[in-house]
Amino acid sequence: NLNLKDAFVSVSGLLKDPIEKTYEKDGQEKIVTHCTLEDDTGSIRLSLFDRKLSPGRYYKIDGTKLSEYKGRYRLTAGDKTQIAEVSGFHLPEIRVYDLNELRTPVDSISTSGVVVYLGEKGGLISRCSECRKTVDDIRCPDHPEAKIFLDLYAYFTIEDGTGDMQCN
Repeated sequence: NLNLKDAFVSVSGLLKDPIEKTYEKDGQEKIVTHCTLEDDTGSIRLSLFDRKLSPGRYYKIDGTKLSEYKGRYRLTAGDKTQIAEVSGFHLPEIRVYDLNELRTPVDSISTSGVVVYLGEKGGLISRCSECRKTVDDIRCPDHPEAKIFLDLYAYFTIEDGTGDMQCN
């Protein structure tokens, strides 16, 4: 239950998918690690500046900055953020839902079924590796030196025998 009215929050969860990037500040090379922090309520992007944490471990993070970017919440761990590894913490078993049980799915879910309709607007799109914006030209106007990667966009309807859902 994160609220943007709280500038700094305390969270705990499983650290996953770290990606390190280097940048220069005041003539010194620094490292920022972007990763995902996950608990039983969901997941959130976490940025760690000049800190090394191990993926697959559970952490309690106090005093991390909460902000919003492109409609999604994210956390930033600064110099004063306190981070401690937590033992004995575990995520609950994953609950499998039938599609007819889902009323208002948000963010991401895991499900299985048969694709019964594939939209025409899907395909490969080019994205900037820095800001993840769609790139129409050969480089991002905001990050001309950043690498461009291909991303698959698909619009489809999935059915599992109990109901169907439109996905993208």
